[in-house]
Amino acid sequence: MGPCSLPQRRYGLLEPVSDRRRLGAGPSATPSSTDRHHGLNVHRYQVDGITEGDRRLKADTALAASRRCQHRRVSVAAMSASADQSRERQIRRVRDRNIVAGVLAGVIRNWLTASGPLRSHLFLNLWIELKRYGAPRVSNIELSQIRGIDQVRVDGPVRRHSPLVLTALSMLLECETIFELGPDMGGITGLLAENLPSARIFLLDGGAPPDQAKVELTDHLYHLPQRRYGGRLDASRETGRVMRLSGDSFTFDFLPHSGTADLVYIEGSRRYSHIESDTEAAFGLLSELGTIVWDGYSGDAGVYSYLNDLAPSLDRPVFHILGTRLALYSRWDIAIEAE
Repeated sequence: MGPCSLPQRRYGLLEPVSDRRRLGAGPSATPSSTDRHHGLNVHRYQVDGITEGDRRLKADTALAASRRCQHRRVSVAAMSASADQSRERQIRRVRDRNIVAGVLAGVIRNWLTASGPLRSHLFLNLWIELKRYGAPRVSNIELSQIRGIDQVRVDGPVRRHSPLVLTALSMLLECETIFELGPDMGGITGLLAENLPSARIFLLDGGAPPDQAKVELTDHLYHLPQRRYGGRLDASRETGRVMRLSGDSFTFDFLPHSGTADLVYIEGSRRYSHIESDTEAAFGLLSELGTIVWDGYSGDAGVYSYLNDLAPSLDRPVFHILGTRLALYSRWDIAIEAE
């Protein structure tokens, strides 16, 4: 065997164990033999039958295993800590206080760089919210608080929110007779006729026409320009279903229609001179479970002021439907308590 076998001799893998050690000659370590191999003297020692080379091999193996185990524990602990941190990042809840600084910074930035109309709309929306919150006698309700409204489906342009809500309300009340007082500025007539094919609709469009009235900033929040309303109901479809009446609430004789209207819609925007007479006529027209809807409450200062003055004198409350320009009075128990 060549010199490359020397490491094996060192650990006693090739050295024979003497008969004395094989028979267990005692616990003390004594030289067992002196061998010559390629001119080298190799002294072997053994204790209780275990050679010194075996002892060293086992010690080295145990040390390596201990290091691997420790490294594995550290790796598992690091992975666990990383997973916990990742989970914490994923489930961290963002609250309003976490974004308030960014929102305020954006307000200041846009205030300094944005155009005038954007700033005007900011103040306008703020003013509308302040009026709603500070309304002394008109209660604010969510659309979802109108009993049964979630079961109504309306066919119409999605951007005309207030007219769609009015149409849904008319369908919910199963209106058979509807009166419109004031010019048809929102295409209400067409929506009502399309979604209530069996209803009779009377349109008394006296008062300030849309093209002669001054357009207020608030009108842009809820109304589209007339050219973007889409086509109105053509004459053939209106025949027998929509009856146009001449005059206004100051001069028209409502007596033949007294107590027949399931719904009276009053276009109040920019018609403050007509709002009182329209309202008086509407109460005379109402059926036993009739409803009055005023348009322009949140946008027109005159309608807002008039209805808050009127509300205490009525037998039932006046509600403003949040997110619309509409306020309503109904002899039907229309609103449910908020949860």
